[in-house]
Amino acid sequence: MATDNTHTEKEDRMNMALFTAVKEGDLVKTRSILEDETGDAKLVILHSVDPDGNTSLHIASEEGHIDLVTYLIDLGADLEKRNRSGDSPLHYASRSGHQDVVQYLIGKGADINIGDSNGYTPIYLASEKGNFGVVECLVNSGADVNKASYNGSTPIYTSASKGHLDVVKYLLTKGVEIDRDSGGGYTRLYSALQEGHLALDKFLVDAGADVNRLIYDDSPLHAASENGYLDVVKCLISEGAEIDRDGDDGYTPLHLASLEGHLTVVECLVDAGADVNTKAKNEWTPMYAASNKGHLDIVKYLITRGADIDRRGYNGKTPLGVASIYGHLAVVKYLTSQRADKDMGDNDGCTPLYAASQKGHYDVVQYLVNEGAEVNKAANDGSTPLYAASHKGHLDIVKYLINKGADIDSRGPNCKTPLGIASLCGHLAVVKYLITQRADKDMGNTDGYTPLYGASQEGHHDVVQYLVNEGAEVNKAANDGDLSLHAAARPGHLDILKFLTNRGADINRRGYNGETPLGVASFRGHLAAVKYLISQRADKDAGDKSGYTPLHDASQEGYHDVVQYLVNEGAEVNKATKHGSTPLHAASQNGHLDIVKYLINKGADIDSRRPNCKTPLGIASLCGHLAAVKYLISQRADKDAGDKSGYTPLHDASQEGHHDVVQYLVNEGAEVNKATKRGSTPLHVASHKGHLDIVKYLINKGADIDRKGCHGITPLRAASYCGHIEVVKFLISQGADKDMGDNDGCTPLFAASHAGHHDVVQYLVNKGAEVNKAANDGDLSLHAAARMGHLDVIEYLITKGANIEAHNIYGWTAFHCLADNGHFECLKHFLRNNSSGSSGYSLIALKVGLQTLEGVTSLMVAARGGHLDCVRLLLENNAGIEEKDAEGWTVLHYAATR
Repeated sequence: MATDNTHTEKEDRMNMALFTAVKEGDLVKTRSILEDETGDAKLVILHSVDPDGNTSLHIASEEGHIDLVTYLIDLGADLEKRNRSGDSPLHYASRSGHQDVVQYLIGKGADINIGDSNGYTPIYLASEKGNFGVVECLVNSGADVNKASYNGSTPIYTSASKGHLDVVKYLLTKGVEIDRDSGGGYTRLYSALQEGHLALDKFLVDAGADVNRLIYDDSPLHAASENGYLDVVKCLISEGAEIDRDGDDGYTPLHLASLEGHLTVVECLVDAGADVNTKAKNEWTPMYAASNKGHLDIVKYLITRGADIDRRGYNGKTPLGVASIYGHLAVVKYLTSQRADKDMGDNDGCTPLYAASQKGHYDVVQYLVNEGAEVNKAANDGSTPLYAASHKGHLDIVKYLINKGADIDSRGPNCKTPLGIASLCGHLAVVKYLITQRADKDMGNTDGYTPLYGASQEGHHDVVQYLVNEGAEVNKAANDGDLSLHAAARPGHLDILKFLTNRGADINRRGYNGETPLGVASFRGHLAAVKYLISQRADKDAGDKSGYTPLHDASQEGYHDVVQYLVNEGAEVNKATKHGSTPLHAASQNGHLDIVKYLINKGADIDSRRPNCKTPLGIASLCGHLAAVKYLISQRADKDAGDKSGYTPLHDASQEGHHDVVQYLVNEGAEVNKATKRGSTPLHVASHKGHLDIVKYLINKGADIDRKGCHGITPLRAASYCGHIEVVKFLISQGADKDMGDNDGCTPLFAASHAGHHDVVQYLVNKGAEVNKAANDGDLSLHAAARMGHLDVIEYLITKGANIEAHNIYGWTAFHCLADNGHFECLKHFLRNNSSGSSGYSLIALKVGLQTLEGVTSLMVAARGGHLDCVRLLLENNAGIEEKDAEGWTVLHYAATR
């Protein structure tokens, strides 16, 4: 191991000595280092690299030591070796401008078009540095003048951006297109003018570059104006550049020059005819842009050239408005001196004074008021400058505005006063000052929330304390009944709870929805607040309007520590709400197993069931909380206890698709075929909801597949009506009766036809369901489909032999059903196919004048229903307008009953 270390240290010393000698151009020393070694040792040193991956040939090429380059290559140095940046020796020589080295490396076969890690070729690097001789040498040796880097940049693009006119001129003679895009769409001209290379710009323009070529929606004039290159701007204008060309976001060159503060460019553009009042997409004018940035000289100039001083910009703000926002006092003064409207509001009604007050620009506020700005002018939401300053806590402005006559109790958004908003935001100094100026301490907003309420809600103890000490009403209720104590309890501000209680707050006062402060704190899980309120004799069992107690709230939300504390303090474990729900129900509903266990351990009734209420096991099953279900059953909860309608836990889990709960309940002995009061079994509800996995499981566990439930509906009938094709398939595969009707005689096929489930209809028919089986009223499945206008189902049933002439007990055919319900498209389809005979079945029997047993025609029922389009269609197809029913009524009589 010591020998290896010694050998490595020796190599490192030799490498360092070699790199130093090469960098210094010391050929003699380089020879001595390399020629002192023989064989493999010499090659190791020759090919060694520094930390950046450079060989001695890289270093010699970069430094331009042609004698060393020649020596190293003759010795066997790798001509194409890349360093960590992907550079070859030729890259280094080209970038450094060593033409003799470049020429020699090319002569030795160096790859002339190889790119580094960025895709930069030797000619790209030489062009970037302006090494004309190297560029010329590379081109003459066959370098690709148009080869782009990975970001799309080309040699001429980079040379233009650096202002290398000679290189640009030369490359253009080699066939480079003058307006060819670089990566990102930039042209040579755009690249040059971004850096302000006037001579190059002039050359490119003279060479035919398009002065109006858009790059990302900006023209060359945009770029020059934005960067303040006056000479370039003049050059472009003289060559025909469009002065008011819209660029990115609609900005013109004048916008950009005004925004960046380039006065001389602004003057040049305006003199050339630029529109001083043009608007960008965001409504900014050049004047607005200059005012926004505080460029006073440009503001002055634009006004002298006709700029509209009150022209509205973004969100309707004027130049004075935006200058006030950013505190540009000098601009504000000048605009005001030029009679800018001091009180013109933006789209929200916010005036310049409002904006300055909100942003805290005291000097601007003072100036505007002294110049006559309205102190009490309100924004659209009712807020005044005083409100805005109070909101942000700008005490100096608050004082100044009040001294100048601001209405101290003016109402802002939601009718909140300046004191209300300052209290809500915790600006104690502002609160103190407003009260010293006799602001109403108890004035509530639209919801009745007072300053004390707002401060209590947000936890500003110092503000709460000050307001109470100044006489604010501790027990003043908001419109919903909440006190400031409720507001503090909701976020759990214990210090404020203590202070307010100590100052007489009603600890058991019912607020919103009848909640007490203890209920509010329990619902949010604030244990410290709960403990304090109970220590102050808060009613532990006070329910809200629905009867929910603090224990209900904590159990529902899963706050075990609060539940434990309330129970230990004597809260009633089995107290029910008005709907019969106990804390155990609440915990079971949300799956809080730890609380379920704790409450049962503390005596909670495991099968509590009040009117209209499920048992805890029922509600846990309904919500799919398997762990809670398991625990409740382990504690001997009644597995088959039904609710008011007879739904058992197994019904609930089957309905909601909780397969794991269903499986557990059945394995624990739950009755698979227990019916609700209306006759539905778990299989019915699972089929109705389409839970195939549960349907399979229940049948496997002995569920009666043809059991009639509510209204005599079978599981297959339920699944068919709801369109659950996979459930339908499985039930039939298990022998379900395809033609068993419900109490009205409606079969699964009838139900699927009525609901328009074509896939189910098709499957049932293919499996042998009777197409013409009638319901108790004589309706066929065809009637059901026609009544609802399911054309695809109607056509399919007819092709499968449905009796199109069949009457129900009222004498109605399917055609009557279509007309009665106004299914125009279906009627049109039938009549078209009847006349053309193209559908493959005869509809002659459904002629438009066909009568019911009472003589009622389809035209009559369409008229009675007010279906004008259907009436017209039937008349066009020769429906008998003079026909009479058994009572002697014509179609006009039916129309009159509408």
